[in-house]
Amino acid sequence: MKKTITLFVLLFLSFFMLILGIAGVANGSSSGDELQSYSCVIDETLVLDILTEEQKQELNNLTNGDFKTETVILWDAVNDTYTLSDIIAHTNTMTEYATNVEVKLTRSILYQTLKYGHEYIDYLKEHNYEDVSQNTNVLYEEVKNIPEESSSIDFFVTVQSKGTTSFCVVGAIGLPAIKPYSISGWFPSYNQDGTGGYHDGIDLALPIGTPVFSTNNGTVVLTSSSCDNNGSMKNDCGGIGDNNLPGISGLGNFVIVKVDGQDIFLAYGHLTSPLAKIGDKVSTNQQIGLSGHSGKSSGPHLHFVVAQSENIYDVVNSMKVINPCNYVQGLCD
Repeated sequence: MKKTITLFVLLFLSFFMLILGIAGVANGSSSGDELQSYSCVIDETLVLDILTEEQKQELNNLTNGDFKTETVILWDAVNDTYTLSDIIAHTNTMTEYATNVEVKLTRSILYQTLKYGHEYIDYLKEHNYEDVSQNTNVLYEEVKNIPEESSSIDFFVTVQSKGTTSFCVVGAIGLPAIKPYSISGWFPSYNQDGTGGYHDGIDLALPIGTPVFSTNNGTVVLTSSSCDNNGSMKNDCGGIGDNNLPGISGLGNFVIVKVDGQDIFLAYGHLTSPLAKIGDKVSTNQQIGLSGHSGKSSGPHLHFVVAQSENIYDVVNSMKVINPCNYVQGLCD
């Protein structure tokens, strides 16, 4: 009898773990072998400021001016090895080649072909890959019998994540988005006149892809980045955070920041994507995400919550949330 019970318990546990595994896949949890690439909305003025007047004139040699900032950012990441003229020539060559083989040249592909050459574009087309990923690069090196070199596999991540840090659009006076914007949901009721039901934060109506900024200095303590940008009132995505941490169901893609020196958590929800990862130190006005329409969302907006608590999960439907309009000066003016 005891053996029968033990066997039943083991089978039940195995089935339970299998269900958890399937749920993890369904919610987009990562196995850890796929590096995320963080890029941001670029301030072209900051990019061009690193060039001399003579170098700015060199950019006129680009056959596609749409890749001006990408060319400079790539050169800035490799200028110990390549001249600006070299990178301009690379951009022109890849632009022409991608056009000829009918592949859309993205920023990531432009960066990665500096390591792999135009054959990489052929590989992407052959396998119907629209853009670069770490796993794609691992497979490419296996097919081409290229000796494993992580710096090449992760090159596009290095350029986009580290190379763009200095060139992100910067916010203004500690607001989560640059004005003008409209407030589509108030605190503590959805409508400003007190109707519409309880609402634990402030909603800023923003077009998808609008830069979102940290309002304070702090540390990113939780993110979620696996949700599609297809929000609805039935979409509960966000329940599994990055690094397989418990997330916040319905908040979609989000960033939560612990404010330095205060028991304050700031939540930025329904993003297209986070541009910061768990453990990052962030500064006031630093770009940390792009607004979106992920999770339980009736339309494109930023859901901004302030919680005065020692518990990170008090940023949703708790008695610890406080009025963001009172915490962030100028937010609701």
